Amino acid sequence: MNSSTAWRVNAAKRARKAIARAPRHEQERLRIALKEMESDPFTGDIERLKHQRTAFRRRVG
Repeated sequence: MNSSTAWRVNAAKRARKAIARAPRHEQERLRIALKEMESDPFTGDIERLKHQRTAFRRRVG
C-alpha cells in the first residue's frame, strides 16, 4: 500500500526519551523506521494501540 498522502508521525514523550537513551546504532534504526512510517505507516510490524483509534505502534528490530 503506497499512498501519495503524507502522514505525520508523533512519538510520545516517553518514546522520545527511550530513543535518546538507546545506543547510537539503535537510534539510527529507529529514526529510519519513523521516517518510513511517514511515507507508508502500514508497512512492517504494525498494530493499533488499544483504546486509541488513530494510534499505532511499530516493532523495530
